[in-house]
Amino acid sequence: MIGNKASEHRYMSKIAFRPEWPAFVARFWSHVARGGDDDCWTWQKSSNQGGYGKIKLDRYTLIATHRLAFYLGHGVEPFGKLVCHRRPRRTA
Repeated sequence: MIGNKASEHRYMSKIAFRPEWPAFVARFWSHVARGGDDDCWTWQKSSNQGGYGKIKLDRYTLIATHRLAFYLGHGVEPFGKLVCHRRPRRTA
């Protein structure tokens, strides 16, 4: 199950300052099929039953990959925000 917004907020802000953060970010991006600015960037690994990507932040916490991508792209946590896709496409 994808973590709730409160746990995503807590864990993203904490892990960003840990020594393992660069390796975690590299692992995240290694599973994204990147395209151009107007293309969908598809998550290539595991997803939940609804088809949305997920990744483990630590032993106990899974986070939605589109929320993590928002954090990485904007530098702020999407806590309390609805992170929408430009194109409603889920992972296969």
